[in-house]
Amino acid sequence: GKEKAEAAKQAGEKEKAAGKGHQQQLKALEEQLVHEEVKHIRRAARLGRIRELAASQNDAKMLERVDKLLNKERGRYDRKRQRMEERRERVLGLSEKGISEETEQPREKGKGKGKEKDKGEETEQEAER
Repeated sequence: GKEKAEAAKQAGEKEKAAGKGHQQQLKALEEQLVHEEVKHIRRAARLGRIRELAASQNDAKMLERVDKLLNKERGRYDRKRQRMEERRERVLGLSEKGISEETEQPREKGKGKGKEKDKGEETEQEAER
């Protein structure tokens, strides 16, 4: 009697712990998203101020450079937000299932190497200068 009750209690705690882990993941993702948003706002504001100064001095070259950087920053932020939203949806899907996707599916080869593409883009842009 006591052993079955003890086993049932432990099983219930394990299920709660798995759900709690997903809650912690969601909270961490939310904090990261807020951090990225603050970083984006600061960068955009700084570039906006530089743009104002360049416009007041009629510096066409600087305006062109700042506009290019503003577009680059918007793209960076949009990609980052999209990736974080996809991660959030994956975590929500896992918490609904109650199981971890990582234990079921092996990780795909070459995944997580997207930074190489970004480096390639930078070198192309540097070559244009």
